[in-house]
Amino acid sequence: MAAEPGRPRQRVRHRVARRAGPRGVVGSGFPLPPPPVPTAQYVPAVAAGGLLFVSGQDPERGGRLAYRGRVGRELGRTQARAALRLAALNALAAARAALGSLARARRCVVLACFVDAAPGALDPRIATGALALLRRAFGTAGDPVVWLRPARGLAGGMPVEVELVLELA
Repeated sequence: MAAEPGRPRQRVRHRVARRAGPRGVVGSGFPLPPPPVPTAQYVPAVAAGGLLFVSGQDPERGGRLAYRGRVGRELGRTQARAALRLAALNALAAARAALGSLARARRCVVLACFVDAAPGALDPRIATGALALLRRAFGTAGDPVVWLRPARGLAGGMPVEVELVLELA
């Protein structure tokens, strides 16, 4: 956000739950949005074998897609990065709803990003928005594997979708 001349730059803070050693993410931090309501018959998250698998989450805010279109056509890379960050935020909200709290989540193991991109527009740097959010939540010691995959024709015109795999304590 640019500052007006003569006025100090206002810093927007997004408080994310911070890593608390081996116990995982503590409860303090910025408030997550309400978990997205599934639009089809699926389970938003499933715990199995010490892992939590979070179903694909879209960049919605308040029950509506915040971004629509194809990356490289209707959306630029900056918008794609913001859309992936918002989808990752929704994935954390779905994880919290499944677990009751994120305190059991030790780290993110996999960040899977699916992007509806025009030919030549799939840039690995667009995943940095989601990755930065996860680093603030879990710290850098447990950086996830990042999958960036092209996905033509995502449901409802959404440009991106994020899936997470979290390690549980």
